[in-house]
Amino acid sequence: MPGLIEAATGILASSERRVATAAQNISNAATPGYKRQVAFTHLLDRAAGPDAHETRATQLSFLSDFAQGKLRDTGRPLDLALFGPGFLRLRDGESYVYARGGSFAIGADGAVIDSMGRVLQEAGGGDLMLEGPAPQSRAMAA
Repeated sequence: MPGLIEAATGILASSERRVATAAQNISNAATPGYKRQVAFTHLLDRAAGPDAHETRATQLSFLSDFAQGKLRDTGRPLDLALFGPGFLRLRDGESYVYARGGSFAIGADGAVIDSMGRVLQEAGGGDLMLEGPAPQSRAMAA
């Protein structure tokens, strides 16, 4: 009977997580650059035994779906988005984060920064620096 209670608890927790993830996906459907979260059930290794199967079969993991989104013109020259595979590299202090696009601006020192102050990196490494006014190119966003 304890195994049945653990399995039921796991199923309820997984169901709650699925509903929360669906709500997050729906509420961010119009957010530019948002990548929906998708769930999958962990596959059990046959060597783990029958008891592990009952408890692990209900555990869910959620990953971002990095499928290409639709690009749209924003009219802002420093809004960037990638078409195809890849990521933009941003320096966040001493560490790096990756993004598929963003709304950028030119910082006081000429660095191209996002809304959180992270600096866009050049393809070969180093901060991307611009001089003068923002470029007047056609902008696309995800």
